[in-house]
Amino acid sequence: MQRSSRPTRSAVIWIVVGLIALGSASQVAADEPIVVSGYTLAAHWRDEPARVQQPNAVILVFTGEVPTDNNPDLTGLTFAVLQGDARIPLVVSTDEPGSLSAPFTPSRVGPATLEIAGTIDGAEVAETLALADVAPVTVALPAIGVDTPASFGNAEAPGPDWVMIGGIAIAVAMLAAAIVLGRAKS
Repeated sequence: MQRSSRPTRSAVIWIVVGLIALGSASQVAADEPIVVSGYTLAAHWRDEPARVQQPNAVILVFTGEVPTDNNPDLTGLTFAVLQGDARIPLVVSTDEPGSLSAPFTPSRVGPATLEIAGTIDGAEVAETLALADVAPVTVALPAIGVDTPASFGNAEAPGPDWVMIGGIAIAVAMLAAAIVLGRAKS
């Protein structure tokens, strides 16, 4: 009796779709920009994705209703990044008209929020802007060339690698057992 491979294919497809969905879930886009006193404010990381314990910066962009009016009065405006229960004040500098930046090194993986408080052109501001989630650091190990040990004197060449041979034998035995058990059930 021949079994159909259709359920197996659909299971593999669902597993792949689930892994793709889980992999992309960690990259959360920042909230929509906010409008304060005629200015649209948007925030993002300088380097995305932001990685934990990697130097980065928060960029805050002001866009005015009139394209040439991108220099709001920011006296008394304070900025802080919220990560979990931590509130880290930022030291902000002006990069170019309509853009501010603050160096920041994320301290934990997960969501981060930019808190803005003070006044813009005399209007009170107490807003938060979501930043993209902070991702964990991934480490890529370089390929390492390993040479065989040199022979000492008249020593014989090393024999077979019995650990590798034993591992391969166990893997083959387990595969054979799975096939036999699979056939026994059908």
